[in-house]
Amino acid sequence: MEKENLIFTDVTERLPDCKGSQVRVYIKKSNGSISKGMFYVNGRTPTFASYGSQVFDVVAWAHCPK
Repeated sequence: MEKENLIFTDVTERLPDCKGSQVRVYIKKSNGSISKGMFYVNGRTPTFASYGSQVFDVVAWAHCPK
């Protein structure tokens, strides 16, 4: 799937449903860059991470295709 065809959801509207330990997502940062990553709940803290580092400036997310 091309990044242009992804449907992004604003993080202030809804977070990804995390039925297991994590879910793979595309992350759109405040500077407009898009990268693959994951979403998980760390204790009670919703967390986005990419390439092993936590991402703090996430503005939107989209599900990774299977």
